[in-house]
Amino acid sequence: MFKYIMIGILPFLLSSCFSYYDKAERLAVMGIVDNDESERSEFNIGKSKNFDLVYLINGDTVDIPLGIIREDNRVDAGERVIKSFSQSFCNVAVPASDVSGCGQTLRGIVDIEIVLKNKETKKWTLLAKKSIDMDAYVRSVLLTQVYVGSDTAKYLSRSRFNIDWSKMKPIVFEGSNDTLYHHTGWYWDKREKYENNLIEDQYFVEIP
Repeated sequence: MFKYIMIGILPFLLSSCFSYYDKAERLAVMGIVDNDESERSEFNIGKSKNFDLVYLINGDTVDIPLGIIREDNRVDAGERVIKSFSQSFCNVAVPASDVSGCGQTLRGIVDIEIVLKNKETKKWTLLAKKSIDMDAYVRSVLLTQVYVGSDTAKYLSRSRFNIDWSKMKPIVFEGSNDTLYHHTGWYWDKREKYENNLIEDQYFVEIP
């Protein structure tokens, strides 16, 4: 079961931003960077430590907070630690007291670029570019999955936000035999009521 270390970020993404703005369209931007190393802790997240996700909205870099996700390890009694990025947006301005549900404001159609930053080589690689209509869906999620490592057989399934390997694309790094897999999808939440609901990927419908 997921436990989130970033207080006020993921637990409230796409939950009720504020009762009197219940018509506001909301977008959660999320990135998960996993890897094929089984032994990981809060102080050692394996190969993932060398990679960050950078987000550009309409050409400008936007701060998407870094955090970690703790996932119960079914192999032993420990936990797996997975690197994550998350931020929420609404298409209306919100009072400061409600910022936990809508961290920033976006309006209309926005272009979002997701870039992988290799902290060792200093190289940036464009993973995806999505045009998001902030007025199209009441709640939607832009989710980027990254898996660092050639051995996909070592991947351990998660209780939430599991990787769909049929959609993952490989990148082979120059001068290396290691491979990275990635996919970015924009999803809308098909639930009719969202009051105090957390993000549940079982309700996701991918938007072409």
